[in-house]
Formats: sequence, structure tokens, C-alpha cells
Amino acid sequence: MIMEGRVADVPGGKAIVFERYLKHSTEDVWKAVTEPAMIKQWLTAEATMELAEGGKVKLQWENGDIVTGRVTTYQPPFLLAYTWEENSSGNSELSFALQSSGQGTLLTLKHVFYKTDDLSNFLSGWHVHLDVVELVLQGKSGEFPWDRQKELREIYKDKLIHGSR
Repeated sequence: MIMEGRVADVPGGKAIVFERYLKHSTEDVWKAVTEPAMIKQWLTAEATMELAEGGKVKLQWENGDIVTGRVTTYQPPFLLAYTWEENSSGNSELSFALQSSGQGTLLTLKHVFYKTDDLSNFLSGWHVHLDVVELVLQGKSGEFPWDRQKELREIYKDKLIHGSR
């Protein structure tokens, strides 16, 4: 299992991949990635999602950043994928794959980029957001750990430049 994110080559681009084992049911993890109130808690964005293939997706953060997209795969409670369109990183694709595993769920997040120079920012961001998903599923809440995200950005940037040490 991959707690840290990794970068993989995909046709036409790069993918960020995380695997997290969460000690929660597949149904609860599914709610975390599809229900706007739960998304707000871990992604820190207001979410509007039409949960059907072709449905619209909109994520809006307090700083004004907006991501729009369309659902490309909707197979509850196991697979959700949608396009991720924003000015800073261009068009990409995000998917959440869930698999029952023991007493919990294996969550695989895959974010495929066709144009971005900022993989370390996405690696650190998804890393921390997935940490927060676990806390939200445990019923805990609090301030988003922005300092941890900044710290991880530098770690991932170093790994991307110098490789694993």
C-alpha cells in the first residue's frame, strides 16, 4: 500500500497515485467522496456534483479557485471519476476507486495530468487531504493543516528533483 503519493507515466502525461487503507466501510468512504457536506470537510471546497455519467462537477474554494468538470465514470460505491478543469493546471482527470478490504476500504486516488509543472503541489495537497479524510471519517474536525501541506510540498519537490533517497 502506498501512503505517500507516487508519480507514474501514463499515455500523454503523468499520474499522481495514492493508496490509503481506511478503517471504514466502503459506503462511508463513498459518502466522503460524493456528498458535498463531507467533501467540504476534507477538501475545504464547496462541492456541487450531479452524480451520474455526464453530470456537472464544480468545486469552489474560499480563495476563489474553481474547478469544473464532468463525471466520466459513476459506479457506486466503487468508482467515481471526473474531469478536473482549472486555469492553473489545465485539464486533468481525477478518480476515486474503492475496494472492500478486511474491516475497511482501500481507497485509490489517481489524478492524471496532461499539462502541469506543479506535481509537488498536487502530491502534497492530495497527501494532506487524504489524511484529513481519515479524520473526518473518525468524526474529528479542525483546521486544515496548511503548514503540513507546505512541508510536504518541499519534500515531494525534492523527491521529484533528486529521486527517492
